[in-house]
Amino acid sequence: MLMEENRKFKKMVLNNEQGQYAASFFRAAYQDYLSARQLLINDLLLQGCIMANTAIEKYFKGMKAVLNESIPRHHDITVNRFKNTIKNKFGVIYERINFEFIEFVSKSYALRYSDEVPVEFNLAIIRGKTLAELDYLVTEIEENIMITHSLLRENKNMYRFHKDIEYHLLFNYNYYLKSVDKTNFIEQRDTVYEFRKTSERGVLEIQYTTDQIKNDGKFIYDAFKPDFIDGKNKFNLCF
Repeated sequence: MLMEENRKFKKMVLNNEQGQYAASFFRAAYQDYLSARQLLINDLLLQGCIMANTAIEKYFKGMKAVLNESIPRHHDITVNRFKNTIKNKFGVIYERINFEFIEFVSKSYALRYSDEVPVEFNLAIIRGKTLAELDYLVTEIEENIMITHSLLRENKNMYRFHKDIEYHLLFNYNYYLKSVDKTNFIEQRDTVYEFRKTSERGVLEIQYTTDQIKNDGKFIYDAFKPDFIDGKNKFNLCF
């Protein structure tokens, strides 16, 4: 069943040039979001998080474009220039963002090139938990902002069209749009990816399944945690 809510859009009526510019960010962000979903669903967890960062980055830049604010020319979604804009101008969305999730996605993005991250850099990605928070964030943005300008024939972007037809790339494993209980969705056996860069052993990576996941809003873990036992350097997993 499709979740229906009585939402009040923050309707932004812009001139053609500004409207097309802002809408282009949202359009590209949504396409990256669908790509991130497919990667996560298919257990390509790091690749999915990297694509999730590009999606969130474009949504955040689109929100600044809507306000005709200058847009940062970098990929860091944690900076205050984004956070302050959302807090001051899109308060409803700000109150619903898990900023630990934003930090986690940004951290994942750093692993585009593992040779560039410092020693002891580590990361853990939980498939369903990550997918659920990404779906929630994107839905909150798409459901609370509507961009209109005179060249648009109707107030329906690709997200709203896909939502109306229950497009499978948007609806598959989407707890939010399918009105599935979030805790039940997250707290089941699922896939985890862990990474740590070490000075002695180089890069350590593992992907496994566990039934110990909790819906606690936590995304920053100490992955492949070193544990010195009997003079030997061993490592503990998150689960």
